[in-house]
Amino acid sequence: MRVCYFGAYERNYPRNRVIIEGLREAGVEVIECHQPLWELTRDKSREYLSTGSLLRLSWEVLRVYLRLARDYLRVGGHDLIMVGYIGQMDVLLASLLTVLRRKPIVFNPLISLYDTLVEDRGRVRPDTLRSRLLFLLDKWSCRRSDLILLDTQEQIRYFRENFGIPANRFRRLWVGAEERVFSPESLPTLKLRQAGQIPMTKSQIPLPHPPPLGGGDKGEREFRVLFYGKLSPLHGIIRIIEAAGILKHSNVHFTIIGTGQLSEEVRELAEGMELKEVDFVDWVEYQGLPERIKEADVCLGVFGDGEKAGRVIPNKVFQALAMGKPVISGDSPGARELLTHGRDAWLCERGSAEAIAEAILKLKGDRELCRRIGQEGRRLFLKRCSTGVLGREVKGILEEMQNAKCKMQSEK
Repeated sequence: MRVCYFGAYERNYPRNRVIIEGLREAGVEVIECHQPLWELTRDKSREYLSTGSLLRLSWEVLRVYLRLARDYLRVGGHDLIMVGYIGQMDVLLASLLTVLRRKPIVFNPLISLYDTLVEDRGRVRPDTLRSRLLFLLDKWSCRRSDLILLDTQEQIRYFRENFGIPANRFRRLWVGAEERVFSPESLPTLKLRQAGQIPMTKSQIPLPHPPPLGGGDKGEREFRVLFYGKLSPLHGIIRIIEAAGILKHSNVHFTIIGTGQLSEEVRELAEGMELKEVDFVDWVEYQGLPERIKEADVCLGVFGDGEKAGRVIPNKVFQALAMGKPVISGDSPGARELLTHGRDAWLCERGSAEAIAEAILKLKGDRELCRRIGQEGRRLFLKRCSTGVLGREVKGILEEMQNAKCKMQSEK
């Protein structure tokens, strides 16, 4: 099988990296037909939504798409096109380029632009021209795709109900994580791998044994809590800071990595509460995240009480599972599709600072529970969410689609 991975997708975004690498591990030849566009800016919702930015972006998109069209026409024989994240506009271009070649289009969007920018982040007001264009972009890109890969059944439900796409066009595929980067064993050799002194190869890693946690006496070390990501409403970052305030004198230390929509509000809140137990770090490179995860006792997921937060399981959760670190995240239908409370993650009420604080104290005070959740999370990841597992799964999905297409053609 030969797959053309096409578009102005973010080449280094985990969703794209995991699927490309997984397909290659599964024996699929992947040709990347790519021109950079979106990865040049961290906070796209802020950068691209002003009128002036949209005009500049239109010119940049035209330039990039002319190059993509040229590059695609030079691609040799292939079985299908796969369009990655962020790719709603890329699908429209791909559908034009494949009119004569008649290649199936598989769309791997991860998110709805309308849902993210209008309903979740509130960057675009509802019932405006921009919001309607975002809605139509989601709808048209899905309708022009032969198959759509989404990360939870809850996300599939949202796309079906809002954009009117038939159920047989969707398949669920977990987000996953690159275990060659996010694994307990990778840390001692990660710097050597980055320096090119030893090759980046997939590791078969035994389950980790975390260092002992403090037992409650005055001499115990700090219990270290890590959150990283864009500071947007989805993550419930305000509730996390409020939880830090509740735990102000409990020997719990928070590290918050990232910037975003709520950065200013979050920092002002922490300053107003005089939270010396919270450190803010604006940015950590992707390859540096495993070391930060290793230093933590628990990692936080998402706690927003919006609808989108109830449908997704973010990258950070999979990466912590891969590292064998206990995860605390908001309880939701999406999370429950994969995670089991008290076994491989600790799920608590979303939108509640008190629930977050209570969950942290629970794992802080129960050394065996904390260790066991980390172990079981790692087991779950290796069984269902590793790059190799997801690569074989998506290969099977693509083969199923090809077989169905051949059967339809033979019946005509």
